[in-house]
Amino acid sequence: MNKKNRLWLICLVIYAVICAGIMALNIIMTRGHYIYYSVSNDKVIAFVGVIAVCVAIPCIIVVWLIRAYLKKENSTKKTMYSAIIVSITSIVLSVFVTTIWFFSEPIQSYTNNVKNYGVVDYDVEQFIEKAVPDFYFPESLDELGSETVSYKYQYKSPFNKHRYIMMDLKVEFPSSKEYNEALKLIQDSGEFTKIGDAYIRKMSIDDEKSYVLTGPLTLEYYYEYGSL
Repeated sequence: MNKKNRLWLICLVIYAVICAGIMALNIIMTRGHYIYYSVSNDKVIAFVGVIAVCVAIPCIIVVWLIRAYLKKENSTKKTMYSAIIVSITSIVLSVFVTTIWFFSEPIQSYTNNVKNYGVVDYDVEQFIEKAVPDFYFPESLDELGSETVSYKYQYKSPFNKHRYIMMDLKVEFPSSKEYNEALKLIQDSGEFTKIGDAYIRKMSIDDEKSYVLTGPLTLEYYYEYGSL
């Protein structure tokens, strides 16, 4: 391997290792707080674009500069050092911008898998315990006696400010017996006011929505805090 290709390869390896390190660090720092990762559909294009700008384009520029410098017939150590400096500067700037992207962009934690019911992110768990002590969702789906269940959970919080929490549980009961038993728990709790077909929970904090919608053998438990 000649000098030109060796230097090109070394710079690429260093660049890849640094970017991989940033991604790994970000995952390690947030894994205890954000359980279910997703990139919302409306940001996929932006996400891909930023990664391309921060990683692919600077990487191409680095390679081009190195090859351009080292193609000179009178190439000297000074020329080689200049190429290395330009390469490192480009890498540092790219890594800096990539870091800003990873650590400043709000991270969304989302699941619609009913098997994840009851499992929430660390920040949400702490928030519910402090701000909403009497949470009205069923502790276990087994106690409802229904296999027709759908569930959605979403959490989004940039730097734990302006957090958004959404939980939505829909249950279709096999008979009126199970339905009435579940509905009676809501009625006897004393936390809800019946308005039409909905049981509205008394607001305990600002920017909160809490209610249970009723339908023919169907209950929908809903909780939302904050706004997207």
